[in-house]
Amino acid sequence: MSTSRESTATSPAWHRTILEDREKALKAGKVTVSDWEQVKKRVKKKVS
Repeated sequence: MSTSRESTATSPAWHRTILEDREKALKAGKVTVSDWEQVKKRVKKKVS
């Protein structure tokens, strides 16, 4: 659900830069992504 406050909010320029850098790294194969369920399982395993 979107509110008018969310639709008018703007992100700082540094945030866009970070997102672009992460996208480039993903496309270059330097990083990977994980399914959220897999991440939760890994975290639970590490903390228990």
